[in-house]
Amino acid sequence: MSLEICLSPLQKTLLVLAVKQEKGEETHFQDIQSPLDRDKSQVFVLLKSLEQDELIERTNTRPQKITLTQKGSELIHEQVISPSEYYLTHLNTGFENRTKRDQNDSSLETTRAILKKSEIIEYILKKVKPRIEDDLKTIDEYITAEQFDLLKDSLLERFESIITFLFSRLDVYKKPK
Repeated sequence: MSLEICLSPLQKTLLVLAVKQEKGEETHFQDIQSPLDRDKSQVFVLLKSLEQDELIERTNTRPQKITLTQKGSELIHEQVISPSEYYLTHLNTGFENRTKRDQNDSSLETTRAILKKSEIIEYILKKVKPRIEDDLKTIDEYITAEQFDLLKDSLLERFESIITFLFSRLDVYKKPK
């Protein structure tokens, strides 16, 4: 499992320990080194610092077992888990409210606006398609008919997604009346 999120090495270490302890799994040096993507000496210094700050405990055996202390658990909950839960909960609530609003706003006017945008996009694509085909004919002799069709379809799909995206953003930037 990769931790590609913006956490300090200290926070990543404590989070790995918290998750493994929550699952009832033992944690060893390699379990910490892998997600941190650091060399052994850097991880050793980090673990030594965490141990001195009483955030973790290590056994003096090989392989060395690393456990999160109560202080370490409180710190990771305070710095990472609680804020993450807070923001994820509020994001989820925002999405739910937006979805409810969108469902309530699915009036005839909204439907007409969507259809009008679709018609405009179709019109633009009909105008652009022959030009794309003409432009591609300059390389027609260098590629097969199948490659020509794939290239044409790919360009049209990309163009359509760009136009669709632009139209979807119009509402965001539309000035209020």
